[in-house]
Amino acid sequence: MAAIGTDTGGSVRVPAALCGLVGYRGSLPLGADLWRGAGHLAQSFDTVGWLYRDAGDGPLLGSALFGLPVVAAPEISGMRVGVPDAAFFHDCESEVLAALEEWCRVLAGLGARVERFDAAMWGGAFEILAPIQASEAAALHPEPRDVFEPVIAERLRWGAGLSAGEVDGFRERLTAFREQSAERLAGFDVVLLPASPVVELHVGEDQTGARVRILRYTAPMSLLGWPVVTLPNSVGGPQLVGKMGWDAELLALSAAMAEARDSGAHMSAL
Repeated sequence: MAAIGTDTGGSVRVPAALCGLVGYRGSLPLGADLWRGAGHLAQSFDTVGWLYRDAGDGPLLGSALFGLPVVAAPEISGMRVGVPDAAFFHDCESEVLAALEEWCRVLAGLGARVERFDAAMWGGAFEILAPIQASEAAALHPEPRDVFEPVIAERLRWGAGLSAGEVDGFRERLTAFREQSAERLAGFDVVLLPASPVVELHVGEDQTGARVRILRYTAPMSLLGWPVVTLPNSVGGPQLVGKMGWDAELLALSAAMAEARDSGAHMSAL
């Protein structure tokens, strides 16, 4: 029915998008409360969630696994949905953009107002995430680091080499990022954007370049710590993002949206 997982930079959201599944990343405070028996990668961004097949199971899973209340889905009619403008999607594959537009049509058909916003401020999210993540991971995983594959060992050694002053500087940027993003998104009820700009990764290929491309889409939500559900789609399901602490409502909303799409109910409103 579901597979529990952890998401720091996208490790639930991206596999869900690539495999046509639903993926839920819990909000950051919720993740801290539930982090029992798990090994951290980077405490500032680590969250808990799960991958599942049926969006309708989300509220029940939230209740059973996290003790979240089962709530009614928020009213979609009149809801303001923020979507980054086209410039942010410059490296998206066509199938990803098609999936995003399909979900925009679902929401518009149910009476939501889909509005574009300038997301240029998110362009540097990975530059903030990477050093803080590497520094925290290095503190948790000291030498010997050769037990890890070379690319991971190199990242840990880079994190260990960052000075306290450098890390403090990135934490100041993190605080500013959160404040600016919250201000920019204050007028929206939810945000919708791709979880990955690509629809598949090939076994045996070097994914270094793909990783950086993908993290440009997932890192902003990792920095904010808000709850996210990767919506179900055959390929390229987008991230539906709620405000901090809105986990139960987001799970109910994603379930209602999936039901409306699958039943065609949103078409009757067009």
